[in-house]
Amino acid sequence: MTQIDDIRNAFFFKGLNISEIARKFKVDLKTTLRFCFLPLFYTLIEKVTNIFF
Repeated sequence: MTQIDDIRNAFFFKGLNISEIARKFKVDLKTTLRFCFLPLFYTLIEKVTNIFF
């Protein structure tokens, strides 16, 4: 989860472009795009599982 947050922060707050982020975090461009424009389903899933379990 922290890598997703780091990628999103680098894109939205630091202003790095997709290729720079992919090089910095050593992930594929497609993965970087998916993490940058992915709605925060992971946080919603964590919240729901914490409530029920």
